[in-house]
Amino acid sequence: ERPSNWLPREEALEEFKARYSGEKRKVFQAEGYENTGWIASAEQAFKKQRDSLLTRLRALDFPSANLRKANLEQAFLPGLDLRDADLRTVYLERATLEGADLMGANMQDADLRDANLQYAFLRDANLQNANLFATNLQDADLGRANLQDAYMWGANLQDADLRGANLQDADLRGANLQDADLGRANLQDADLRGANLQDAYLGGADASKASLQIALLASVDLSVV
Repeated sequence: ERPSNWLPREEALEEFKARYSGEKRKVFQAEGYENTGWIASAEQAFKKQRDSLLTRLRALDFPSANLRKANLEQAFLPGLDLRDADLRTVYLERATLEGADLMGANMQDADLRDANLQYAFLRDANLQNANLFATNLQDADLGRANLQDAYMWGANLQDADLRGANLQDADLRGANLQDADLGRANLQDADLRGANLQDAYLGGADASKASLQIALLASVDLSVV
């Protein structure tokens, strides 16, 4: 059950910073704020607290479960263990799966629109043809995941680990890939128009025939692609 005081990760972090520093949010969020020495410590303390909260909140684990075609719209499932689960065509629109373990899960054709998968573990997961429109995958581990033909328009993949992932023919228009690791990823024929690739790592990636028109490529070394 979702706690009455539950806040999305970004909002919770800012509230934690305010309590940690004893300053109002508008003070440390103001442009030109210089007293930043405490922020790294606050963020580290917040991560420990958040991880502990997710552990307390996690529902029953369902490794290798068969949840095919299940309707889990807006489900509150942070930290859930769904390793190797069958989640084909599952409906998870606007669900909360922050920190969930979905390693090796089969999520082909799943509907994850607007879902929160921050810090989720999706290594080796099958997300072929999944709908990830505006999905929050910030800091998610998608190493070697199969995202072929996935619809990821406007998805947030900032700081995500996509090493060795298959993104062939994926629709990444307008996606945020800032600081993402795309090392050795397959981006053949992917649509990256309007995507933000600032400071992303593309070492060894195959971006042949990928559409990059108007994509933000600041600080991206394309010589390694």
